[in-house]
This record gives sequence, structure tokens and C-alpha cells, in this order.
Amino acid sequence: MSRTTRALALCLTLVLGFAVVATADTWTPYEFKGPAFYKYRIVQHGSDAVEVVYSLDVEQSELPGKYQVTSTVRSVMDEKDLKGGAVFGASPILTMAPMLMLGNPMFSGLISQMDLAVGTKRDLFGAGYAEVVAMETLAGVEGFRCELYLKEGEKTVKQAEITVHPDLALPLKSRVYDDGEIQFEMTLLEYRKH
Repeated sequence: MSRTTRALALCLTLVLGFAVVATADTWTPYEFKGPAFYKYRIVQHGSDAVEVVYSLDVEQSELPGKYQVTSTVRSVMDEKDLKGGAVFGASPILTMAPMLMLGNPMFSGLISQMDLAVGTKRDLFGAGYAEVVAMETLAGVEGFRCELYLKEGEKTVKQAEITVHPDLALPLKSRVYDDGEIQFEMTLLEYRKH
């Protein structure tokens, strides 16, 4: 099992062990509070580097209590890929775009349990810690940057970071690390309420 897989498994275990308590000072992931438009840049780093732009538009429907949701993925592809299945979403980055746009779901669940104030820190039963480290502004929205560190032998290593705003359903930024290098990241390019 890779370090990243172990880290994700640990996060899931920890998240399932906490009771979700939503207050005004916490983040409630993936609970949309009305119509809004999100646009992200999503990058897979490394030898197979790929970049896409992912947009999600949640609009009020003409039907009461219903919403119209539109998502798009824009990327640059080699000509050879247009002849294959990548144009229909067979490319790994295109297939993973919605999941990456959501950030790391397990880490997101943990952050939703924390008070959003710079300096807030939660020990992960000696296996590492999560901490709100700074304020960060992306696409004109200020959010709280949270980082997850896990122990690997004698050292503690950054595994992920996520920037959130208490009133937004989706993160402003999310990064996943392996061996100190960014593997995946998504960054909010544009946000607006309808």
C-alpha cells in the first residue's frame, strides 16, 4: 500500500470517527446554498502532466425547489487523443476532474469538523495533525487554508491542503502531495452568485 493510500485510509478512518457539527465557524462541504458559478483550473503534475478547466454552474430552475446544473471540462489534447476515447472522457484527468474539483473528500470531511480560525489545530491521535494555517484569497474570495500532516517514520510530512470559505459548498483550492511534491491541484479561477 502506497503512502498516499495509507494517508487517505487514515483520513477516512478519522473522519468517520468524528461527529459532524456545523456552526457558523465551520465549513459544510458540498451543501450548496443557492445558485452559483464555479470555475477551476485542475492540474495533474508529473511526467503525465495534464491541465483542464472545469466549470460548474448551479442555477435556479423554473420548477420550485429544483436547480439546473451544468458542468463543462475544457482541455488541450494531442491530435492522436481526438481519434481515441479521451474526447469522451476516457482520459484519466478528465475522468477524475469532478473528484479533483471537490478536493480530497476525506480531508474535506475532517476540515468540516474544525473551527475555522487561523491557528486551530487538531491532533490525529498521534498519527499527524490538521491545522488552519493562514487566510488566502482566490478569485476574489478569502478563505481559510488548512493543511494535513501525517507521520512517516520519524518525520511529519504534508499530505494535503485545502482552502475553504464557510459559505461556499466547494473548496477554493485543494492540493494533494506525495514525497513533498504536488501531485494534483485545483484552484478556483472564478466564482459568482447568480
